[in-house]
Order: sequence, then structure tokens, then C-alpha cells
Amino acid sequence: MDIKPIVNWIKNTKGWFGDVTIGDVQFGYEITSSAGGLDFRTNSFGVSAS
Repeated sequence: MDIKPIVNWIKNTKGWFGDVTIGDVQFGYEITSSAGGLDFRTNSFGVSAS
């Protein structure tokens, strides 16, 4: 997933932050409920910068 368009949207539309350098990228799940005990799986994850 290319997060740059999302970050630009937050910056330009919401104004939540200005021109900053991103130093860390985190990944995870936030699950509030899952009826029937669902399984969540990540098969791969990678980060690259250009």
C-alpha cells in the first residue's frame, strides 16, 4: 500500500500536521470485537522508501 497519498490527504485536507519527516512506520491490528472468534493473518509485510 502506498501511504504517501493518504499522508498528503491528512496534511492538506485535515491540517493535522505540516511539513514533517516520517521517521517510523508501524503496522498492527486494532480489533474491537469479532463474533465467532475470527482468525486474522498477515502473510507478509514490508516497508520501502523512495
